[in-house]
Amino acid sequence: LERAGQLKESIAEYERALEINPRMIQAHINLISLCARAGQPEKAEKYYRAALALQTELPDLHYNYGVLLVGQGRFEEAARAFERTLQLNPYYAEAHHNLAVMREREGRLEDAAAHYRKAIENKPAYRSAHFFLGRILVSQERLAEAAEEFRQTLTPDDAETPRNMYALGATLVRMGERRQGIGYLREALRRATALNQTQLAAGIERDLKTLEPDR
Repeated sequence: LERAGQLKESIAEYERALEINPRMIQAHINLISLCARAGQPEKAEKYYRAALALQTELPDLHYNYGVLLVGQGRFEEAARAFERTLQLNPYYAEAHHNLAVMREREGRLEDAAAHYRKAIENKPAYRSAHFFLGRILVSQERLAEAAEEFRQTLTPDDAETPRNMYALGATLVRMGERRQGIGYLREALRRATALNQTQLAAGIERDLKTLEPDR
């Protein structure tokens, strides 16, 4: 049911499971995530507390709670939840990624970059981690490294590809690889337009007009 996007129905089935066995901790953990996604943060908090009373040493418990806290804008608490996750499982790529996002919000770019790298180390195809690490590297003028991170984000071919291609193209232009960079920008514009990503397309169009005044 969850995979089919039927969140309310999935929640109901887990709750029936807990009626049968209130100590089924995985049901509590899954309900934290499901209730958060269904816009029921109070219920998610209730299941977190119930799970915590049963077992505290489970990485998924703290990770799912951290995601709930992010959704509520409780970023400091979320960071602590992700830190707790990593204390229990230092190889948890998603926790490294989300803690990196928290550190980036705080302006702690080196810490953020270190956690993005850890996320990639443990999940090499982690597209979002490559993208956000690339952005940090651009801000540090480490353009060749940034371009390599952006190259890792071009697949799969989906709605995120135009944004990622735009980032790569813009970085290549800044590196002096103008022809190749403009090629990526043109392709990013084509894809963004096809996907009706109007705001992104307008930004790419502005950049191309600056780079090619006679366009």
